[in-house]
Amino acid sequence: MKIGIISNHFSFPSINYLLNNKLIAGFAVPEIFSPGNKNIRLISESFGLPYNILSKENLLEDMTFWLLDIEADIVFIFSFPYKIPGTVLEIPRYGFINFHPSILPSYRGPDPLFWQIKNGITETGITAYRLDKNIDTGPIIHIEKERIERVDTYGSLSNKLADTLLKCVTEVSAMYIENNSDLIHFIKQNESEYSYFGEPREEDLKINWQNQNAEKIYNLVRASNPKYHGAATFYNNFPMKILQISIETENNRSEKPGTVIESKTGLRIATLDKKVISIDIIYVMEGYYKGLSFKNLFNVKAGDEFGK
Repeated sequence: MKIGIISNHFSFPSINYLLNNKLIAGFAVPEIFSPGNKNIRLISESFGLPYNILSKENLLEDMTFWLLDIEADIVFIFSFPYKIPGTVLEIPRYGFINFHPSILPSYRGPDPLFWQIKNGITETGITAYRLDKNIDTGPIIHIEKERIERVDTYGSLSNKLADTLLKCVTEVSAMYIENNSDLIHFIKQNESEYSYFGEPREEDLKINWQNQNAEKIYNLVRASNPKYHGAATFYNNFPMKILQISIETENNRSEKPGTVIESKTGLRIATLDKKVISIDIIYVMEGYYKGLSFKNLFNVKAGDEFGK
């Protein structure tokens, strides 16, 4: 079996597995800046495999040329930002299998990892499904589940899911190698259980001290690190990003949400639910700082407010 690969991130254990089993017919990547694109190009050159760049403007022509060139039986998609034309889906004998980082039909959309962490979800996974003309709606062939731990950030969860993806790719590949494709069982998604989330907007990445409690701020910070460089807020009209916080055990504070609390050991801020968070890592134009270092360098005082 010959597999075409479309990807631009978190798929390298899976690519290595497919290369070792001599299953890859060629690679394609979207025409965007990504460190993953460069790595995939190096891999393709090392193994003498075709490498194509797919532009959004000429996607139909680019994909048709690529598929006819590599003569793939099936295409695995690990990450791709463009909607694939319906006519292209019919070119490979077994179609396209997309590997989506959520348990479908929940969390359809372009960045499910951000939303799952932000919303405090404790279980995710990789769903392999056959691509159809809509977004993340095709019938499911296999699901591998993975826990989202309380300490997971966007980055750490992405690393874990690279191994989860490998398990999923191994299972799906074996199905097509060992069975007649007519015998492979697909499960239709339950549309009554679906949810969809688009790309995070600027407002979605911003801490709202007046409306978000300590737990919601904690989850937003985790979801924004490192892809969005942290959760956004302001201090004295200067923008900044918070990359790591801790929720302290102290409760029943009387200060307004976002107010700095007197402390000689760190940068501590009151929250909506009368708890206290400690800023562990913060980023401003001048650089990255621990909370206490930022407080001392910028002369942050008790009673000052974040978010203004």
